[in-house]
Order: sequence, then C-alpha cells, then structure tokens
Amino acid sequence: MNKIFRTVILLSLLLVLVSSSMAQDFEGKIVYKINYLEVPAEMRGMESMLPQELEMLIKGSKMAMKQNLMGGTQTVLFDGETEASAVVMDMMGQKMAIMVSPEDEQKAREELGKPSFEYSNEAKDIAGFKCSKVIMKVGDQELEMWYTKEIKGAIHKDYKELDGFPLEYLTVTQGMKLQMIATTVSRQSQDDSNFEVPDGYTKMSMAEFTKKMGGGR
Repeated sequence: MNKIFRTVILLSLLLVLVSSSMAQDFEGKIVYKINYLEVPAEMRGMESMLPQELEMLIKGSKMAMKQNLMGGTQTVLFDGETEASAVVMDMMGQKMAIMVSPEDEQKAREELGKPSFEYSNEAKDIAGFKCSKVIMKVGDQELEMWYTKEIKGAIHKDYKELDGFPLEYLTVTQGMKLQMIATTVSRQSQDDSNFEVPDGYTKMSMAEFTKKMGGGR
C-alpha cells in the first residue's frame, strides 16, 4: 500500500513541475483520463486502487489537481508565484497535508537536473485542440507530451522551451507506464478556497510523512 501512495505522490509532483508551464490567464477546469498501460508485478490486481481520472483546476498562477482513490481523495496544490506545493490527502479516516516548500521544490529540480526537449512534427487533436508532440527528459524520467499553442499564456521559467499547454502525457515511473489524456477543457470561475489546504488537516513535511509511512521501506 505504501508503494501505491509513493507512486501517486511522485507522479503528481512530477506533473506539477511540468504543468506549471500552463497558461496563467486561463481560469477553469481540465479533466484527464488515466490509462495504466503497464504496472509492476507486485501491483497487478490493484489498478482499481489507483486514480482513474485527474481533475485540474487553474486560476492565475494557482493550480489544484484532484484525484479519487480507493478509501479517499488526494489533491495536489501548487502556487506558481511562491513555488510552494502541498499534497492533501483524506485517506481511510486520516486527513493529512504534506507541505512542500519552495526550497524542497528547488532541491528536487536540482536533483533531477535540467530538462531537455526533443520536438516532433507529429500532430493530432485532443479535446478539440490541435496538439504537437515533444519528449521531455529530466534525470531518469522521460515524459512524452502533446501540447497545444491554442491556449496562450506565460511559461514557467524552468520550461521556457515548451511553448504550449500540455493535454496528454505518457510516462514510466517506478515501473509503471501510464497515459494521461485530456477529455474536457472548460473555462469556468474558480473559488480561491479550491487552492488552499482545508481546515481540519494535519500538516507535515515530506520527511515527516515518509517517516510516518515507514521510512520509505
């Protein structure tokens, strides 16, 4: 079970780094379908416990990625101005918020290394938007993305080369190969409370959470 949590959190934080290149003038919701193409042998049969859909809410520089898991929910919050994030979990009666500081984010980026991009002439439509293909490599991670230039906005300083809005991802992380593809993109007003840790959650650092979950063993 701990491996499932670690895998979901790792994927979510990776997507926060990539998705922070999204348009800062966009306010609304994007729904992604998650397809598990390959899973590690020890996780086979547990696919139903992993999120099947990701709902991304965006308002200015703030982002919230919401997932339903068996036994609870998980939301990853990110603020592009402060570069702080949080993983908010309501799981099996426990309400926890793992707070990731800007220093933690910077350390993670330094450990991963600077990303490189390989562009392709391949194109296709996703959720009504014309998208182009790019391969991003950072550390030992390789992420295939399809992005659109039809949703304009500012580019995150770490991903200036990616001049677009990602609508599909294909990646392998911890032996799991999965695809995320946008099914709907809608502009709608978002309440500020969607991007804040709710009352009643125990806040802890990533180190404290790792220790609570058994030290990562």
